[in-house]
Amino acid sequence: MPSCPAKSPNGQAGTGLAIVLMATPDGPPLCTLPVTRSDLTAVRSEAWRECCLRRGFPRTGLADLRIDVIPHRGSSGSDHCNGYALAVQTPDGKVTQRHYSNASLADLASQAAKSLSAAGAIEPRARCYYRLVVDCTQPQPAPSRSSTGTEPRLTVRRAPPAARSQSLSSLLSQAEPIGETPDDVFPVFYMAKAHAKAEAAARRGVAVESGAMLCGYLAFCETTSEFFPVITDVIEAAEAEETEFSLAYTGTSWLCIQEALRQLKAKRLEPGLRLLGNCHGHNFMPHRDRACQKCDRQTTCNLTSVFVSEDDQTWHAAVFAQQPWALCHIFGLNARGQPVSQLFTIHDGRLKSRGYYLIDKTPPRT
Repeated sequence: MPSCPAKSPNGQAGTGLAIVLMATPDGPPLCTLPVTRSDLTAVRSEAWRECCLRRGFPRTGLADLRIDVIPHRGSSGSDHCNGYALAVQTPDGKVTQRHYSNASLADLASQAAKSLSAAGAIEPRARCYYRLVVDCTQPQPAPSRSSTGTEPRLTVRRAPPAARSQSLSSLLSQAEPIGETPDDVFPVFYMAKAHAKAEAAARRGVAVESGAMLCGYLAFCETTSEFFPVITDVIEAAEAEETEFSLAYTGTSWLCIQEALRQLKAKRLEPGLRLLGNCHGHNFMPHRDRACQKCDRQTTCNLTSVFVSEDDQTWHAAVFAQQPWALCHIFGLNARGQPVSQLFTIHDGRLKSRGYYLIDKTPPRT
């Protein structure tokens, strides 16, 4: 089977998984793309959040965990996979599995399809299909040491996130829920003043996209073992390149953000204050020249400009790599011109909408 021209897996640790691209759902393979450990950065980080940070180990870094990939094979004898699991071994020696669907690798398959198109292997914008298979040619390496122990080793370690102790019940007692948050999803708390500033920054552009960075702190509750972010302030994007459908942060933008964050830390005496995500506005109507024929019969308009674009997904993955608590808040309009918004966090390897809580003030740390 030919290899995809998207990248070369040489020098990258395998996972025992591969993506096969096809022109039709049951057609012959166009190419195969080995899935490397770097391709699983988002889901590995998510597994760290769910299996470690939210289970009583808030000070354990991602690099301190052993995470193994377990393919979910389909029918007997088939190499097709119905998703996969990441088995996370926590400091207490227990192993917890986090399951992921094939859709968690949709972005990787999309990138491979674009590479095929660029190489002339398929027609531009041709529809492709993909399936996940067991890849025996790139087995997941066992985490073992050399028999001699004399070979040089380089390990890049990242300190665990600084999180302050906070009573979850104290926050929930004053919180106003916005949207629906499933019971198994970590809570997000948004100070009302910060929420208003975020919306103002996102809608400032009117005819172009504008936005800001969300900042605050990470917290854990010793009673419930929950781990969650609290948004306390907003730093508006300055000197950014704004167009109708894009918002690009410049070097000057980042310098301004870093200086503003430094000043906030000094003012609030909060060294743990950090960037928690971003907000921006899709300040355009969800349609150009058509209206929903059922509009006059519907109480709520569900046709909106609030969605995570491919550029949003790519930007979020790059700026907030290995930060599975990171937030993306998009403000937009529905087809009636009414303001709407959605908060997104990583779930199943992709940004998905969820609810959050508004609070007027944060109680003292415990």
